[in-house]
Amino acid sequence: MTTIKDAIDKSAGIFLQHVWPLWSPDFGGAELHPIENKDDPIFRLMDSFGVDAFYVKASTGALIPIASRLEYQNRGPRFTIRYKVWNDREGKMVDRCEFKKKVAALADLDSRRYLPLFTFQSVFVEDCVLHSLKVSTESLIIFARDNESAIKKESPRGTDFMSIPKADLAAAGIEIDCKP
Repeated sequence: MTTIKDAIDKSAGIFLQHVWPLWSPDFGGAELHPIENKDDPIFRLMDSFGVDAFYVKASTGALIPIASRLEYQNRGPRFTIRYKVWNDREGKMVDRCEFKKKVAALADLDSRRYLPLFTFQSVFVEDCVLHSLKVSTESLIIFARDNESAIKKESPRGTDFMSIPKADLAAAGIEIDCKP
């Protein structure tokens, strides 16, 4: 049986081996350091802000936080944000997850600095990256917050996701990069 930890480790490995090499030249060949599932208290804190990895900025040595999401089905170029999750203890869907945490962090200047600088959304099918999108995390979350009621929600496997098409972000003037 695949555990959540196994799924996260698989996703992080695919991002590191297949997706990051597409983007690394745009970041000066920066090394990527995944942090999900690490026991270090600092990594757990950063994970609570939705940070999945850091890249090392070559010119300064600074650690720049990023978020990544990997999908295994091509549903078109879009970003998904975890909106609600099933909580077995409470026996219901709860909204203490990615969307609410990042909206709260945006409202607090001290917390805002810990948000991922960029969010990457990639589709990986049959050992191939079909496409990978990059957007400013702040722009993505502000768009989602300001358009929350109009954004389509999807509910695979007990988790609600906001599904935001690339075209909607582009129409709002939000810059999105795409590979390949």
